[in-house]
Amino acid sequence: VLSYLESPSKGILIADEVGLGKTIEAGIIWTEIRARFDARRLLVVCPAMLREKWKSELAIRFGISAEILDARELYDFLKKDRQAIPDGKAIICSVQGIRPPKGWNNEAELGDNPRVALAKYLDNKCDEEPIVDMTIIDEAHYMRNPGSQNFTLGKLLRGISDGLVLLSATPVNLSNDDLYYLLNLADPDSFGVKSVFPQVLKANEPLQRARELCLNLNSSIADIRSLLEQAYSHLLLKKNKQLEALLSKDLNSFNLSNKGDRVSLANKIERINLLKNSVTRTRKAEVSEWRVIREPVVARIPLPEDSVEWRFYDGVTTAIRRYAWDNNISDGFLLSVPQRQVSSCMYAAAKAWKDNNFNTSEMVYEDLGYEYIRTENKSPLIREIVRDILPKIDLAELREHDSKYKGLKNSVFDFLSDQPKEKIIVFSYFRNTLHYLHERLEQDGLGSVVLVGGQNEPKHVLIERFKNDPKLRVLLSSEVASEGVD
Repeated sequence: VLSYLESPSKGILIADEVGLGKTIEAGIIWTEIRARFDARRLLVVCPAMLREKWKSELAIRFGISAEILDARELYDFLKKDRQAIPDGKAIICSVQGIRPPKGWNNEAELGDNPRVALAKYLDNKCDEEPIVDMTIIDEAHYMRNPGSQNFTLGKLLRGISDGLVLLSATPVNLSNDDLYYLLNLADPDSFGVKSVFPQVLKANEPLQRARELCLNLNSSIADIRSLLEQAYSHLLLKKNKQLEALLSKDLNSFNLSNKGDRVSLANKIERINLLKNSVTRTRKAEVSEWRVIREPVVARIPLPEDSVEWRFYDGVTTAIRRYAWDNNISDGFLLSVPQRQVSSCMYAAAKAWKDNNFNTSEMVYEDLGYEYIRTENKSPLIREIVRDILPKIDLAELREHDSKYKGLKNSVFDFLSDQPKEKIIVFSYFRNTLHYLHERLEQDGLGSVVLVGGQNEPKHVLIERFKNDPKLRVLLSSEVASEGVD
């Protein structure tokens, strides 16, 4: 909240790691803005799959009534007089539903497209008084590409918003260019020259390391001082009065045997950071209270030679390599997806290929939340596997001798026997694996539910049903649960 209030452009990127409460932090900023000013219009833009989650979170945690709108409805809403908007009203839209289509700003006729009308309206309002008090963009990393329509949407929203809060757990995993373009959205005044940004990161690096050392109980004042002196030698920090004061007198006043002093020093260094008013980030390693203690156990399932599973895996691998060599293609690239399918579940992969029930465009939804259109998608490679390998494999035998399912079944039943009130989540990247596991667990008397992208039942409703129904013991989930599920 303080970083946002001190931001000269009223823009911030909240880059906390997954699970540390970015949604709540954004809500607290909006609550503070409403307490200080006559702020009435909050716009939340997020992937389509997270709209209901945002509506629920705003209502439960902040008492804010929210409405989910499409492009045409948002256009009509924004044209209303602000005094007609009830205090505390929020609007939620999906990125996919309101981003401008390609060519929206050309003279070419695009028909009665509400996204075009919305984009032109936002563009016309960019140089006027803000028409939105605050815009929150969740999963903002989808706007990191300056050539994309998502980025165009981000620029339009920045232009019509008094304040902008970007939420993303992943920007530090992206390239410097990606991070720059996100900060360019949050604070276009401070980050308007791309060529300077690498120097900002270089100047910040020793400050970041010094801050981390403060939280390391084994570090000394000398270690921290060395890094601060390194930072002070950089041209961008040479005249920084806070850093100068810290090095000349303040540093020696901190007692590093006291944890409180360590935290205070880390915060003081954080305030010197050149990105302090544009980025705030908390890492799980810094959170000590209520930390989840995980005890990973690797269950190794052997693949016996000369078994039906071995013959299938070896046959698929050989067929792919032969196809790659014949067509002068990298076999490593071609092997990746089919081998992952086979490693996930051999029977599910074989049956999907045989029935032509595998569509790679489904992965787009699992990764990005974009709707897919089912098309004929049996590639020449899969056709070759179906023709050359599947006739040699007995699907019933492959199902009967599914060693991974047997291992999973034993683990699940053993756990639930010891913990009869607990529930289990099983992740898989492939939908066919999940539906196969659902079928087999049901046959073995264990209630389960499947969560994948694009289902008719909203994600939050399905999860609530799983949580509250005592007969449902296992949640079978794809990558779609990696966003917006607490």
